[in-house]
Amino acid sequence: MINKENLNIIRNLDTKKVTWSQSYIQAAKNLGIYTSSRIDNKFQRQLFLGDNIPEISNTYNNLNLYFLAASTLPVSDSPKQSDIEKEFKNINQTNYTFVVSQSELKKILNVYPNLSEKIKVAGFPVALSQLANQYQNTKKSKRVCFLGETREIKNIEFEIQLIEKLKKFGFECIHSSPNVISRQKELNKAGCLTYENMRGTQYFQLIKSSQYYISTSFYESLGVSGIEAALLNCITVVPQHTGQAEWCPAQQTYKHYEFSEIFEILQTHTSPNPNPKLEWYRPNLYFERVINSTPINNEY
Repeated sequence: MINKENLNIIRNLDTKKVTWSQSYIQAAKNLGIYTSSRIDNKFQRQLFLGDNIPEISNTYNNLNLYFLAASTLPVSDSPKQSDIEKEFKNINQTNYTFVVSQSELKKILNVYPNLSEKIKVAGFPVALSQLANQYQNTKKSKRVCFLGETREIKNIEFEIQLIEKLKKFGFECIHSSPNVISRQKELNKAGCLTYENMRGTQYFQLIKSSQYYISTSFYESLGVSGIEAALLNCITVVPQHTGQAEWCPAQQTYKHYEFSEIFEILQTHTSPNPNPKLEWYRPNLYFERVINSTPINNEY
């Protein structure tokens, strides 16, 4: 049972463009968990969502927690040394740091093995029942959706090659993002429909209309967009070596960035199967893990 009075989520992000934070905060609010922009010492636990953590005083003996969605350690696109130093400082000055996946934990411990006692895998709170039931079921056969920004780490070059080949086999490809799609012209030229600055109902309805979700990323700490796609009954296809493989069925993961390997998955899987791993990301279970600060593992 969640004790709501024991947690204050501090919205200390330095930008409003972080789309995962909106989902995180909404999941907390749905459970009646308090969120604010500053420390409130009446709460026993302070959970910082962003990197801009002030110098923490232990006067009130609060338990200070840090949510690290994805570290800027390699592998990451254009990592900045200042960000790495800031993250290391935040981990050291808070009691516990919560990361989203075992993949992310391993990445950090490869560089800072002495931090193992301070970092826990907690996942991410995703509103399962709301996503699964809220939007109309207008699934379109052979529609493939790609999601998110077109940064270098997303491996857009391979996505474009994949789209060109999928089009030859009668697949419809769409790329949707809550933000601007910087490679829009190249995607359009490959035959992909693009939808930028999409949020809320329109964004989720477009995902639910797709039969498949494919990720071509070089790295994802967890891939919340992919979890949302799975909850909207898409067949998810993701790389084995990313955090996405922790929730995606193993038979729907691929090892090499090759069209033939992905195409075989699309041919083999034409309807989504029940995925009990997704239950682990229920918001109430997530916040129970955070509040109790219990050891986390990926046994479902």
